[in-house]
Amino acid sequence: MTDSKRTPYGLVTPLPNHLRPRKAWKHFYDTKQHWERLCDVEIDTLRAQAESLVGTQRARERKLPRLKSVNRSQALELIAQHHDDFYAPVYMEEMAQPETIWTPKMDSRWRHRALTPNSIFLVIELNKSKSVVVTAFRPHEPSKNVKWDETALRRHGIKYFKKETSMTVDDFASFAAQNLQEASTHPPKTVKDLWWLTSAIGDGRLVRSHNEVQNALQEAESLLQAAPADLIEEFKDTLDWEGVLDELAESLQEPRPEDLEAALASSAELLAIGDAVGAEEETNAFFEELEILVAWVPSEWSHLAESAHARAAIYAGSESPVLRMWEVVEDAALAAVVRESEPAVRPAATLVDALFPKPSRFARWSTRIAEVTSQASETVKDWIEKSLEAIAIQEPMPMMSGNVTERETWEVRGTPLPNAPTYKMFVVDDEYPEGEDVTNHFTPSEGFIWELEEPESEALIILIVADAPLKEKSLNTLLDEAASRDDVVIRTRVIQPTQATNDRR
Repeated sequence: MTDSKRTPYGLVTPLPNHLRPRKAWKHFYDTKQHWERLCDVEIDTLRAQAESLVGTQRARERKLPRLKSVNRSQALELIAQHHDDFYAPVYMEEMAQPETIWTPKMDSRWRHRALTPNSIFLVIELNKSKSVVVTAFRPHEPSKNVKWDETALRRHGIKYFKKETSMTVDDFASFAAQNLQEASTHPPKTVKDLWWLTSAIGDGRLVRSHNEVQNALQEAESLLQAAPADLIEEFKDTLDWEGVLDELAESLQEPRPEDLEAALASSAELLAIGDAVGAEEETNAFFEELEILVAWVPSEWSHLAESAHARAAIYAGSESPVLRMWEVVEDAALAAVVRESEPAVRPAATLVDALFPKPSRFARWSTRIAEVTSQASETVKDWIEKSLEAIAIQEPMPMMSGNVTERETWEVRGTPLPNAPTYKMFVVDDEYPEGEDVTNHFTPSEGFIWELEEPESEALIILIVADAPLKEKSLNTLLDEAASRDDVVIRTRVIQPTQATNDRR
C-alpha cells in the first residue's frame, strides 16, 4: 500500500479503507477520466474483473451498488486491491509533486483542495491525528459522445479548480475574460470548439458588467451567432443533462459531500452552457428537477450554504440560471439545518423515487448501512437480532362499536434483552428524515419507543450495536464512525401497523 506523502500541509494518507472501493468504482473505472493514461496497467481488464463480481457494468452504475452477501467480501476486497496497487500510487505521487496547486486556506469542513500537474483533483481533510484524502478524480466536461484528449482534460481541470476554489468578484472576472479570449481565437469549427466557446460565454455572462469582460464577451457571442446551425444542433446533443441529474441523485445517497459538490459544479457548467447556446427548454427542465433534488441536502452538509452564498455574491445581478441555482442550493442547505431543529416533511422528489424504488426517506440510510462491514462478536450479533425481533406494535384500544377513533395511535414498544452491549437506536419517518435518537426510550424500564398515527404509517428502526463505546451522536456521523470500525453491527426493521396486523392473522 502507498505510504503517506509529504505536502505543503504536512503528511497526507490515502483514502480511508471504507471509501476505497466506492471511490475506485466511481472514479478509477470511469472511462471518461482516462486513468489508463497515468497508470501502467490495462484498466479495462481491472474494470472487467470488478464488474464480474459486482454483477453490473460500471457504465450502467456510476455508484457502487449494494452487493449480494455471496459476492460482497470478494468484490470489495478486489476493488480495494485495485485502489492499493494502481489508483492510490498515482494520485498520491501526483499530489506530492511540487507543481501541484493548493488552496491557501481550509474550508469550514477543514479541507484543502489540490490539482496535480496531470489534472487529478483531490480533497484532503485535516484533523488532529492525520490528514487524509477523501476523494481523487479527474474532472471532465459534462458531455456525452465526445472524446477529450489529455490536453483538453488538463485545460478543463485548471478551469474546474479555479471555479471550485474561493475567488473574489475581480478574480472571477479576470478568469472569465481570459477564458473568453482563449476561446475566441478562431470561429468554432468542431463540437469541442463550441464547448470552450459556450462555456466561456456562460461564465462571462455571470460578470458581464465588468469592463475587462464586456469586449471579450461581445466578440465571443458574435462568433457563436455566426456558427453553422447544424454544428449548434450537434453540439446540443452532447450536453449530458440526464447524466448530471443522475449524478446529483446518486450523490445525495453518499456519506460525504464531495460527490454532490462535483455534481453541482457540473450542473453549473451545463446551465451556463445551456444559457449561452439558447437551450432554454432543456435548461428549464433540468432546473426543475435540480430544485427537487437539492431539497434533500442533509443538515450535516450545511457548509454548502456558505459556499453557495459566496458564489451567488460573485454573480449578483446576473440573469444567468447559474445564479438561480446557487441561490436554490443555499436555501436548501439552510432549510436542512432548520429541519434538524424543527423537523418537517421534505418535498416530494419524483426523480429520486424513480431512481430508487424504495421509499426515499429509507433508501438513503439503507444504502449507507449496507456499506458497513463488521467483525463483531457473535454474542453482539445475536443480541441485536433478538432485540429487534422483540419489538412489537400495540394496537389502539377499540371503542364500544369495535372501531378505532382517529385520535388513537399505534404504539411501538420493546425493551433490550439482558446483558446489553453498547447500543444506539434511531427512528426515521416522514417527520424525522434525519433520524431521531430514541436510545433513552429503548430501555428495560421504559419500553415505549415510538407512535404511529395512521394504519399505513411507516417507520424505520435502526439499531446500532458495538463491542466498544460509540462516540458520535447523530445518525449520519454515527454511520461515518461505523464505516471506519469493524466492531459495529447495524440492523434495521420497518414498522407498519397494517403489516403488523396482517402478520398476526
